[in-house]
Amino acid sequence: MIFIGFNTTFLVMHLTGLLGMPRRVFTYEAGLGWDLPNLISSLGGFVMAAGFAVFALDLVLQFHFGRRFRRNPWKGTTLDWAMPTPAPSYNFAALPRVSSRDPLIDDPDLGAQLARGEGYLGRVRDGQMETLGVDMATGEPDQIIVLPQNDYLPILTALSLAIFFGCFLFGFYAFSPVGLGLAAVCVWRWLWSMGAKNDGEPEAAGLGLELPLYHSAARPPVWLGLIYFLVANGTFFASLLFGYLFLWTIAPNWPPPRMIEGGIGLAVLTASGLILSAVSAGRARALNASARPGRDLFQALAGIFSVLGGAGLVAILIMAAPPPTGHAYGAATAALLGYGFLHAGVGALFSAYAVARGQAGFISPVRATDARAPALWHAYTAVCALAGLVFVYGLPLAMGGGA
Repeated sequence: MIFIGFNTTFLVMHLTGLLGMPRRVFTYEAGLGWDLPNLISSLGGFVMAAGFAVFALDLVLQFHFGRRFRRNPWKGTTLDWAMPTPAPSYNFAALPRVSSRDPLIDDPDLGAQLARGEGYLGRVRDGQMETLGVDMATGEPDQIIVLPQNDYLPILTALSLAIFFGCFLFGFYAFSPVGLGLAAVCVWRWLWSMGAKNDGEPEAAGLGLELPLYHSAARPPVWLGLIYFLVANGTFFASLLFGYLFLWTIAPNWPPPRMIEGGIGLAVLTASGLILSAVSAGRARALNASARPGRDLFQALAGIFSVLGGAGLVAILIMAAPPPTGHAYGAATAALLGYGFLHAGVGALFSAYAVARGQAGFISPVRATDARAPALWHAYTAVCALAGLVFVYGLPLAMGGGA
């Protein structure tokens, strides 16, 4: 009933739209050709509501009169039917090894075996919540991931970011750094609770398999998460560059009354600082991988160069660029330079965090994520900031303006 009612309601709305009916109209004149389609949509809405009512009634009846029953009463063949009814909060007491689409045909007793802990991670280790990390191509387990315990830090981080974006949304720009600073503190504390101060030996994962813990793995979740974030972030930056080009080619009231004036020498120094930050972070990563001294020194240099590069971007924005409120050119220029400044500031925090973690003993050639992540971030920042500077200074020259 829900399926029929939903499609009867909303598919017909496409027809009324094609017939010219505007959206959000609560009344209209008769005879415009919309009467019958809207009547059908209304009937579909009643059918859909009745379907939800039947579903709610079923939940109530099952809650009051339903009986516990044995596992897999319908003789299903897929893994979900290996769980007891009702399912416990942890789903499986042990993780299964699945080699086909129908694991319950291969082993009808699989559910009972998992309930007895006969699978991967069938026992609780030191009160920790664990799961398997697997290779994305083969699905073979390659690490044991220790999940964070319940904490208030994630929601505090989200609230801090809400303050940051809310201040931007409502125009309280002067207060936006408060939210960003609070988010940085929360993320620092959150990440600090993870990791270990020794490499450790591979742990027994069950079924005769021994796996390293995630902080000693080659590709822990944090590393992969950073890569995926930078890919998405790079897509956003590419949209900024596209918007900048779009304004130059099609926007009205162009060219702007004032373009960027001077500051080329400052731009060169800024680019040099950001490149040096990437080189220093890469050197820190290489020294960590070879277990040679000097890792924390080069990591600190990367943070210092990142701060200098970010300061240079702000100086260009204040001294050479037109005000962002006067014209779309100024706003787009401020967006590109501000993007680089924000990432340079985060890069400085990355390096400071890596130095602190190294001094505390969390980093080694095996536990290397805290040394690798700043190198990747600084390299990304340098590339994006250089692209932004090329656009900001190159387009006015290419279009016949003057920088």
